[in-house]
Amino acid sequence: MSIAIPTSNRQFYKILNDEDLLSQLLREQNLIQRHDQHKCHCGSLMTGGSRKKRLKGGTIKTYPTMRCVNRDCRNQINARKNTFFSYTDVLGRPNCKLDISTIFEMIWLWCQEIPASRIAALVQVSQPTVVDWLNFLREVCQEAFNDATQMGGVGKIVQID
Repeated sequence: MSIAIPTSNRQFYKILNDEDLLSQLLREQNLIQRHDQHKCHCGSLMTGGSRKKRLKGGTIKTYPTMRCVNRDCRNQINARKNTFFSYTDVLGRPNCKLDISTIFEMIWLWCQEIPASRIAALVQVSQPTVVDWLNFLREVCQEAFNDATQMGGVGKIVQID
């Protein structure tokens, strides 16, 4: 069953608070890797899954992963590897310690035109981190705008009302 893109805060936070729904939505929108589109280095297919990790505070965090179906390999890859959510620093190193739900919430709040200082307070992330992500979002929008096809052209008339 396909998940609709949320159009209200209630729908958004329902998805955000359910790790399975969030992973499904992000996979459907091609924001994280889908296991059916990825093969392991051994050549075998991958299956979707999740990995649990205990954090310093004792809380357990679940991450979407892809696991090789080959019993001899069982390689496991983070589903956000080489995606929008795998932020790299200025030296090109993967350097994102934020979980996907926090990043997704920052994106949602940015789309609602919430100021960076308020986003930092709401998601409990430092303001420089929020500013870095918001700058990244602006760059993504700029690239999409620059890649848009031009209207009109030779022999084509464009009428503007």
